Amino acid sequence: TAKAFTAYFGFSCVQNGPGLVMGIYHGIPPGLVLGGGTVMGLTLYRMVFGREYDPVVRYRPYGAIWFGAITGALMGVFLALLIGSVYKLESLKELGWVDTSFDKWDQIKEMFTVSYCALTFPLTSLALGLAFALMTNALRGSIVWQEFIDKQQAITSFSQIIRVTKDIFWIALPYSLPIWTLVPIAAVFGLALMSLGDKRPFQWPTMEQKDFWGAFDDPAPANIRYDPVKRAEFEKAQIERRTAWKKSTTGRILGLIGDCTSKMVGGFTCIIGMGLGIVLCRHGLRIGPRDIHG
Repeated sequence: TAKAFTAYFGFSCVQNGPGLVMGIYHGIPPGLVLGGGTVMGLTLYRMVFGREYDPVVRYRPYGAIWFGAITGALMGVFLALLIGSVYKLESLKELGWVDTSFDKWDQIKEMFTVSYCALTFPLTSLALGLAFALMTNALRGSIVWQEFIDKQQAITSFSQIIRVTKDIFWIALPYSLPIWTLVPIAAVFGLALMSLGDKRPFQWPTMEQKDFWGAFDDPAPANIRYDPVKRAEFEKAQIERRTAWKKSTTGRILGLIGDCTSKMVGGFTCIIGMGLGIVLCRHGLRIGPRDIHG
């Protein structure tokens, strides 16, 4: 939902125009890869490498923090490589990620080592994985979470799932500060890298209306509707204008805000899902047959 909302206004570093459906399409794969991969990494540590009676506070066990950060960074690199492999060269040029590439290998190399745009994914994903670990450590060490887990029973209805999910939301919310702080900090470093890769002098962001809504195309003049030459020229001009906006400091800040907001909201919901999974694993799911004719 967060990705669809921000993508509707074109606030994204990975899409070249506004679009709600486009945002949903672009949000599902990263959510599955980043959220699911990082949670699986933390679960692997807890089940295989972690010890049951280790002291648990926000900063311990240290292994969980390392696993969360490394898994998040690896998922971010994978997503950036996926973008470089799937997106066409023209699309990456419109996003401002590449300028001079001619093939897939060149464009992936330029994304990481010249424009540095692809590095924002590992940076913010590392921060999200680190936030996951800190948040789950704090939750596991809290008395309120232990009391909540101990008083649960087997899940027997859908309404009980909704009730348990709401309880987990309110329990987890006070411990979610790392998500709302670490990801924006990483985004600032990502913006600095993108500005470093830009060959133009640094431009301070502007908040004029035309800059804020730069992802939207200008209204097409009525006289180009039946003139293919003028229509092609108008479309080319719009692409050039959008590309310039994507490369601007304002466009990049808004794009990072949109992408990081979806990561933070999606990451918090992953923690809620992880908590619900713990309840199901501890107490089980027992929904019996019902008489639909009675």
